[in-house]
Amino acid sequence: MHSTTISPSSGYQLGLDLQARGIERVSSRHQDWLTRARAVAKQIAAETGSVSSDDVHAALPMPEGAHPALMGAVFKKLGLRVVGYTNTCRPQAHGRIIRVYGP
Repeated sequence: MHSTTISPSSGYQLGLDLQARGIERVSSRHQDWLTRARAVAKQIAAETGSVSSDDVHAALPMPEGAHPALMGAVFKKLGLRVVGYTNTCRPQAHGRIIRVYGP
């Protein structure tokens, strides 16, 4: 059996590259929704001081059949920073931890 060793730093970079490619792939199929979702996220953050994926889901449901990674694309290149973490309130997300973004 042949084994390839990946250093922690190169494994991390590979993970980031794979994430970027995946987000690009799912984003290209739903550009109109993504544009609206980013506007919604910015508005919620401006009005309340923070925004999470739960907030965007509640305001603008994802397109039918869209890959869940599409929500991650909402927050890429949005100009918001992570200000905290919380557990999701959406039952289908099984209480996982999600990021909270703010200006």
